[in-house]
Amino acid sequence: MRMRAMPRPGACSSGFNQAGAVQISGRQVERLVWEKRQEELLRSSLRSSLLYDFIFGKLVNARESYEKCRLLGIGTIPDAVLVLQIDELPRRTINRSEWYTYELRERVCQALEKAVADIPDAMMAVAGSGRLVLLLAAPHPESAGVEYLKTVADSLRQQVRSDTDLTVSVGIGGIVEDARRLHGSYREALAALRHKFFTGLDSTLASQEMTGFSRQAEFRLEPGFLQAPHLGD
Repeated sequence: MRMRAMPRPGACSSGFNQAGAVQISGRQVERLVWEKRQEELLRSSLRSSLLYDFIFGKLVNARESYEKCRLLGIGTIPDAVLVLQIDELPRRTINRSEWYTYELRERVCQALEKAVADIPDAMMAVAGSGRLVLLLAAPHPESAGVEYLKTVADSLRQQVRSDTDLTVSVGIGGIVEDARRLHGSYREALAALRHKFFTGLDSTLASQEMTGFSRQAEFRLEPGFLQAPHLGD
C-alpha cells in the first residue's frame, strides 16, 4: 500500500501559511488594484453624470436627487454652481495640436482637483472646451454663503496660478433652496463670466453682485484704449 507523503514542516498548502494567514500572489494583488481602480473610475463617472443632470435640469424628483447623492457618498446636496473658464485658451492654443490643448487643460484640472479635495462633498466636471463646473454646498444665511463661495473661487484661482502658467476666471451662480433649480444657478454663473471683459482676466465674478451694468464690477480702461482705434492698433 502506498503511503501519502506528509507535507514538510513549514510547507503551506491551499494559499495558507503556517500561521493560518492567507497568502496573496502578485497577480492577485494586481487584480485587486485593478478592481479598485475600476471602482474609482465608475464612481467618478457617476458623479460627473449626476453633476450634468443637476446643471441641465434633468432631475425633477427631489427624492431622486437625494438618493443619487446618498449612493455616491455625498452627504450634503449641493446648492450653488461655480463655472471656471481657462483664460485666453484659444489664444494660447492657436496653431497648436489638440494634444497640446489637452495637456494645458489637464494641468489646470490637476491643480483644481488639488484645491477641491478639501471641500466637503464638492463635485467637479469638464463642461466644454476650457470650462469646468463645480457644485458645492454653501453655508447659510445667503450673505455668508456668497462670501464663502468667493473665498473658494479665489483659492481655486490661486492654486491654478501656483501650479501652472495659466489663470482661470470664476463665475458664481446664485444659491438655490432646491437642488432641482441648480440649472438656474449654472446659467447665472455663465452670465457672470461674461463680465470678465470689464474686470480683466483672473477674476472672481459673483452674480449676486451684479445686475446688468448697474451691479457691474469696476470698469477699468487701459491707458491708450480710446486712442488705439485711431492709431489702428
